[in-house]
Amino acid sequence: MKQPDGLKILIAIVVAAVVIVVGIGFYLSGTPSNARAEKLDQQRVNDLTQIQNAVENYYTTRNILPKTFDDLKNQYGYIELVDPLTHEQYEYRETATTAYELCATFQTDTTNEKQTFVRPKYPGFEPLWQHPAEKKCFSHTVRVKLGQPMM
Repeated sequence: MKQPDGLKILIAIVVAAVVIVVGIGFYLSGTPSNARAEKLDQQRVNDLTQIQNAVENYYTTRNILPKTFDDLKNQYGYIELVDPLTHEQYEYRETATTAYELCATFQTDTTNEKQTFVRPKYPGFEPLWQHPAEKKCFSHTVRVKLGQPMM
């Protein structure tokens, strides 16, 4: 039995509409792999934030920066020191008596976003963790003096 031309046109319109809606959905929300990359980058930022807190606390109690991550282990609860995807250790290096860098490799670029990964504006903390889709090192300076609580 032959289908009427009107039904064929209706089916074609419905299929085209579904394809367009799915395409718009991917455009607005990104692909599942993009969403996964964004989630992993958010975890990296969370990890770096925890490491930063531990470094600042270490300095506050000892008036010296830790030399390596080993100095932080088991001092301030559990701190994730490795990348969630590659399982390679994040980078930490002391750059001056009260300055250091934390580095990670990111999968997404957030450099053009205005309010990415906003942090409270505590002394010594960066308000934003914007990064390119590559290795990025964040420079920090400890502004807390021995015996002064962080606000």
